[in-house]
Amino acid sequence: MSKDKGKRLQKTIDALMASYRKHPEIEHIGVVALPTKNSIVKLVEDIQVLLFPGLIRQESFDNLNLPHIVGQQTVSIFYRLKEFIELVLCWKASQEGENCEEKPEFGEQVENIAFEFLEYIPELREVLSEDVDAILQGFGLIPEGAMPINVEVGLNGQNIVQYVNSNMTRTSETL
Repeated sequence: MSKDKGKRLQKTIDALMASYRKHPEIEHIGVVALPTKNSIVKLVEDIQVLLFPGLIRQESFDNLNLPHIVGQQTVSIFYRLKEFIELVLCWKASQEGENCEEKPEFGEQVENIAFEFLEYIPELREVLSEDVDAILQGFGLIPEGAMPINVEVGLNGQNIVQYVNSNMTRTSETL
């Protein structure tokens, strides 16, 4: 490498180091770890499986295995939520000059946040179901007063909506 290239690279490195010192709010350099992007994405995907079983991943769910899969998934999410929340709270404490090992309330606080989130999932499913119904009715895919009973992906990849209209006749439409 020529002397000029080396000097230019060193100048760039020095400028980056100065920028890191000047703008610590847009970096994470230190001893307190944060959850990785990939681990957060995996957690969100697993939460989506609880919200939409059988629709997010092509997993085989039935009435026999569903309680076991949901239980396993929920426990896994609980422990990861606790871990991630604690990491974030420890990071926040370190930013404020505190040591998270000296904060025993973190354990209970973290567990309560994780439980509250998981306990909200059934209610969130109700909200999401109402949103789906409103969207389908808004697009005219379900007649006014009809009650949707099933939405699934058809063999050709198109969504199929089955509903019972006001006179209780079962109908099916391809979107």
